Amino acid sequence: MAEMVPDSLPGGRSVGEERLFDVLKRLPDDCVVYYESGDADNHPAFVVICPDLGLAVIKHVGWRASQIATADEARIGLAGPPPSTELNPVTEARDYLESLALGCQREPGFKLLLRSDGGAGSRFLFPVGYGAALMHDSLQQLREEAKTLGDSTLAADLKAIQLRVRRKCNRPKPDSR
Repeated sequence: MAEMVPDSLPGGRSVGEERLFDVLKRLPDDCVVYYESGDADNHPAFVVICPDLGLAVIKHVGWRASQIATADEARIGLAGPPPSTELNPVTEARDYLESLALGCQREPGFKLLLRSDGGAGSRFLFPVGYGAALMHDSLQQLREEAKTLGDSTLAADLKAIQLRVRRKCNRPKPDSR
């Protein structure tokens, strides 16, 4: 079981946040999951650190993929009732990851986590990723929605993510002798 920080969610969290927390808790023992609650303009974030996979920022959202009426890099338009517009959680996760890199840059002890060559791509020395979790949709529902939108890349990405997480969660435990 992954180490969870905090070890339980604060009261008043949504069913979806609790489901995601429980899913992430099942990651292997060498993983650490940090939970940071969001505010009115910011979805809650889970920061996952796994030695074999790297670091991931996952933003939780409380709506379903089928509710998305419009989307661009900055905003998601949700069908009603009532219709609403929210910040794009994937962009939020990317920006949060960038803020982690900037924080590491400012703190001398954490600079060793960053590349010094200034090359393109991640600033971190290890793999990083970000995304949004729609915990009210099954993987099958997300695939169907991707087909509806004509997004074969999303469908393939969902399959690859599912396989990679499944391999990670089913790997043999290290011998602790």
